Amino acid sequence: MSEPRRSSRHWLLASLGWAVVILAATSIPNPESPLPPPPGADKVAHVLMYLPLAFLASRWRGAIAREAAPRTGGPAIVVPLQEIVVLGAGLLLFAAVDELHQHFIPGRSCDLLDWVADASAILLGVPAGLWKRR
Repeated sequence: MSEPRRSSRHWLLASLGWAVVILAATSIPNPESPLPPPPGADKVAHVLMYLPLAFLASRWRGAIAREAAPRTGGPAIVVPLQEIVVLGAGLLLFAAVDELHQHFIPGRSCDLLDWVADASAILLGVPAGLWKRR
């Protein structure tokens, strides 16, 4: 197996592994705390969970594009916009399903603003993962 093919597989496994970490973390019941968390702390936690996921998933997609491109040493590899939109939509759907599943976990809730924090992280992470220095 060639090195580039391993690259996309590694990014895919990293993405899936991080998605499992997110689902595991959000499936743990959240007990009542005598002290309230600082304002916005949960939104920061959502960004810190979904930014790496978006980065890893877009790196996976970029690796696939590099593997498919001819090795001419020409211009940079470009992932088609349609594929970036599909990747982003898939990540947004995953975040929505994760948020909905929290409704059934004791001490957790389904919050639209949490999903907005997830979406913000996705909107930052996807382009960051696709950006490639020369």
